[in-house]
Amino acid sequence: MPSNESIKRAKEILDKTPVIDGHNDFPMNLRSILKNDLTGFNFNSNLSSNPLWANVPTDHTDLPRIREGRLGGQVSVEP
Repeated sequence: MPSNESIKRAKEILDKTPVIDGHNDFPMNLRSILKNDLTGFNFNSNLSSNPLWANVPTDHTDLPRIREGRLGGQVSVEP
């Protein structure tokens, strides 16, 4: 497990040099699970504690985790 110092340093680097993720299932999961109906969806919630999302095998991200990880952008392409 990384030390707190290593995590702090990594976040400092990511604040200056963002990572672009070449694949992220979050947008596809919004479409498939919610059928694009975002009415009432709380984008600031951690979905790992939401029963609707917690057992989805491709649910590894949500906006709080994206922000914490300093993700600068993402590309999600449907096959």
